Amino acid sequence: MECIPLNLTGAAVDDPKSSETWVGVILSVIGDALIAVSLNLQKYTHTKIAKHEEKTGVKQHWLKKPLWWIGIIMNLSGEGGNLLAYNFAPASVVAPVGAVGVLVNAIIVVVFLKEKLRPRDIVAQILIICGVVLVVVFSPESNDTLTVQHFMQKISHPMSWGYLIGLAVMIGLFLVLAYKFGKRHVLFYVTLCSLIFFFISSPPLSLPLSTSHLSF
Repeated sequence: MECIPLNLTGAAVDDPKSSETWVGVILSVIGDALIAVSLNLQKYTHTKIAKHEEKTGVKQHWLKKPLWWIGIIMNLSGEGGNLLAYNFAPASVVAPVGAVGVLVNAIIVVVFLKEKLRPRDIVAQILIICGVVLVVVFSPESNDTLTVQHFMQKISHPMSWGYLIGLAVMIGLFLVLAYKFGKRHVLFYVTLCSLIFFFISSPPLSLPLSTSHLSF
């Protein structure tokens, strides 16, 4: 088993960036679109159940709804697409492309869920499109070599552990705050979700990195 140095895009150092980076971008866009659709399918299921219970008084469980499970499968598939995207494109490109999910979500809620789109929402979507295009087209190529050994050295550094421990403490704090004040202020739940994402973002990145560096 041989360790082959690759650049941060997952391609060999001497290879051109464009082709593999675009593969990563496409995988990320598809993955984020699937996630947006899946979340709206689940939302639609919960809304439909709530309306049915209000009309009939008969309780239904969302776990028994096939549409909800389709949403789960699509969500997992979308996350898998994002995971694979890190194998072809750098995180500095894949992460911003994730904003495409917000754009897809806006289209779905307006067309299918009949929610209103405010002027500021339209401005936000335009800014998202511009931002994603700028990042994908003009992001500089990294020539840094990153091997599995280098990655493990970085992640085991005391500063990395301090970062992860600090995140864990903040997650615990906001779990308590969300439980006490979440019903009045949604910001606690939003912050909690963001902290959890930061905490779990490193392990998914390490998996495609390790698979792309090993040859048998």
